[in-house]
Amino acid sequence: MVYSYQMYGYPSQTVQETIDSLEMVRQMFELGIIQSGFWYQFALTAHSPVGLNPSEYGITPNYKSILFANNDVMFKGKTGLDHEQFSFGLKKSLFNFMHGIGFDMPLQE
Repeated sequence: MVYSYQMYGYPSQTVQETIDSLEMVRQMFELGIIQSGFWYQFALTAHSPVGLNPSEYGITPNYKSILFANNDVMFKGKTGLDHEQFSFGLKKSLFNFMHGIGFDMPLQE
């Protein structure tokens, strides 16, 4: 069984790029190239390359006073998108694809 990790919500990712990613995943499931997987939303961490150089990635981080670790830092990207809005649809679509259904449905549904 081939398990795939899909990521979405990169600081510069557009709505169309997210839709295109979902379509590519749909096709790979339909062709039997992958059989299982999960969508992971990009998370900004303070010590990652993006967190260390936020201006190079067009983001403004919202750091909070955290004493132990600064994981999952909230940020605003240049696209202005709230990528969380795609979470349910991406995960539901993947669930359907893993069960062999929904290939003929429009991606908007």
